[in-house]
Amino acid sequence: MAATADVTRRRGIAGLRVGREADKQVDPGDFSPAAITLGYGPGDRREQAMATLYERDFYSWAMQQAEALRLAAGARINTPAVLDWENLAEEIESLGKSQASELDSRYTQLLAHLLKWMYQPSKWSKSWRRTIDRQRIRIDKLLRQNSGLQSRQIEIFREAYVDARKFAASETGLDRSVFPPASPWTLAQATDEDFWPEAPSPQ
Repeated sequence: MAATADVTRRRGIAGLRVGREADKQVDPGDFSPAAITLGYGPGDRREQAMATLYERDFYSWAMQQAEALRLAAGARINTPAVLDWENLAEEIESLGKSQASELDSRYTQLLAHLLKWMYQPSKWSKSWRRTIDRQRIRIDKLLRQNSGLQSRQIEIFREAYVDARKFAASETGLDRSVFPPASPWTLAQATDEDFWPEAPSPQ
């Protein structure tokens, strides 16, 4: 009995040493896909942090999970049930991309209405003002919930202006060439709740 107890004790100590070494080697704040696929238990700090990332930055969480699934597929990780790793990765990634698409849509609507506001001052209405206010509020909320999109803001903003220019031309009846080829406002200006563009000076 004493020998059995001693073996059990030594195994327990060895397990603690392994755990301590793992803690030294693994950064619990590391959200890289490679780290995610290491397979830590439910109580691990990384899993708790990943749950937090899901809550505060869904876009980044989805992108990282998709890459982790692809790494798992490449590593041929075995599971009790057969998983379609690649398609799972595509589905998760599409959820993240939908947040970027929504940001693009919000910017497009905001910019189109700012163009209409600027080039048709005689038609200013409460409806236009509400739409501009609403888009600014929703853009701010979307970025707070998906902070990973902040690094892509300018890129998405510029792309959205291309569509906004088309929509503004269609809705105002003005020729597309009337509107500037690139946004006449910065990202900060367009999303500033106190910014309202003035009509352009007559040529």
